Amino acid sequence: MKATFNFYILVLLLGVSLMGCTLNNENVGEKEEDEEINQINETKETITNFTQLVGYVTKKDENKILVVSPEPEDYSANGGEREHYDAVWISTSNIAEDILVGQRIEVLFEGSVFLIYPGQGSAKDISVQSTETQKNSKISEVEAIQEAINQLETDDFKNSVIIVKSVNYDDETSSWYIDLNDDNFQIEG
Repeated sequence: MKATFNFYILVLLLGVSLMGCTLNNENVGEKEEDEEINQINETKETITNFTQLVGYVTKKDENKILVVSPEPEDYSANGGEREHYDAVWISTSNIAEDILVGQRIEVLFEGSVFLIYPGQGSAKDISVQSTETQKNSKISEVEAIQEAINQLETDDFKNSVIIVKSVNYDDETSSWYIDLNDDNFQIEG
């Protein structure tokens, strides 16, 4: 009888041990699955199939340019910004020397764009948008934007995204009126 009792205790202990191992393995599988889902969600937040961007070149380095859309997106319904401007550092092995700060361009992306702000992507094609020439102006729209950016780009704005919100020329005052971020500039010309 004692042997039978010991046998039942042994079977009971073995059953509890096996159940514990099975539950532990299921939890590990659930944890791995949760981690995989989190990685996929993080990737969705950082990479997108953003195919093109039209905007102004606001900064230029050796192999990249910062292009910022003048058109805001409203993400406030989803808890985001009410006035968000797409901005992407565009890298390419051969940024054309004729691409200038102040030009409005269209960029077609090659591959995905990382959605940190500003984003990062590679250009497949860059085309300069034509601007209207003002017959009474002594300087071009591009030169007026460059001058406004130079006035804005103090130490406080060196690492900031500069947004060209609007550019207008007034024949009566012979001046360009440029809105950058939340500042207004009048550039004579």
